[in-house]
Amino acid sequence: MTNEDKTALREFLTGVSNVVFILLIFTTLLFLLNFFGNWATSLFITNEPSTEVVGKYKECDIVRWSPNNSAQYQYLLYCGENK
Repeated sequence: MTNEDKTALREFLTGVSNVVFILLIFTTLLFLLNFFGNWATSLFITNEPSTEVVGKYKECDIVRWSPNNSAQYQYLLYCGENK
């Protein structure tokens, strides 16, 4: 193996190690953002069902209900004390 080959191999391995190091840092940052993002979100978002009155039908309220802050909605009629 000539000196030129050794120099080329050293430069190639340096480049590969730099790319691997950058990818490792990027992956670690994504993992930390995901971990702390979920942790921070759990502080502000409760897992309680949400209800909201969205309209009226005759003398009853139309209530939109979603379990655990999901995007699935169910609509119910609430008439209080059987009006």
